[in-house]
Amino acid sequence: MADRSPLTPREKQDIERLKDAGVLVAIDENQLRLEQSNPRRILVACRDGHRIWDLMSFQCAIYGSECNHPVLEHGGSVILGGELPEHLRCKKWRGASFPRDQVLLADIAESMAVKETLIIDNYAHFPCVFCRMCEFSVLQCMARHALAKDRIRTELVPQEMQSQSGKVLVTCHVHVDWFGHKKGDPFKTYFFNRKEFSRWLKENPHEPTPETQLLRAA
Repeated sequence: MADRSPLTPREKQDIERLKDAGVLVAIDENQLRLEQSNPRRILVACRDGHRIWDLMSFQCAIYGSECNHPVLEHGGSVILGGELPEHLRCKKWRGASFPRDQVLLADIAESMAVKETLIIDNYAHFPCVFCRMCEFSVLQCMARHALAKDRIRTELVPQEMQSQSGKVLVTCHVHVDWFGHKKGDPFKTYFFNRKEFSRWLKENPHEPTPETQLLRAA
């Protein structure tokens, strides 16, 4: 049965530790950290209907772009950061199987072509029912989120498009529902600092996973 419960004490603790370490950086709607030379952006996120409205509101407020084109899949970019459990690896329909990561990559690639943009904003979110189904910890999700950025940049951007644009931009964000989407309770979206997370993994004790080990060694 899907676990739709609010953040656990352990999940809150891990997120707080990363906030304190500067891995998750709070930002409000009046701060603009990134250049906005291209008004078209691709937003990659989980399709969680309880929370996507807040995430989209943040995206539009912070970037103010004329087009924030959503590409939504259960788990969001986290599913691109490594292997999934065997029973969740593929989407199944009428006897056919479709690898989740390949479906998401194809959707992102198609959106990039349709909107003629190389700017991609990746979101992970907590709590995520799909990530709990995969039994991913917060730290494991964070590592997969970082590795997804690498995969998008290497697999989806043709060399000729890179040379034309001069720059491929993939940003990483983390959306947190601290109180279980109760009416009136705040959500919070953070910038995810990959460099600080890699440093944190090297300097702090944690339960290792294949994803954290790979990122730690980078």
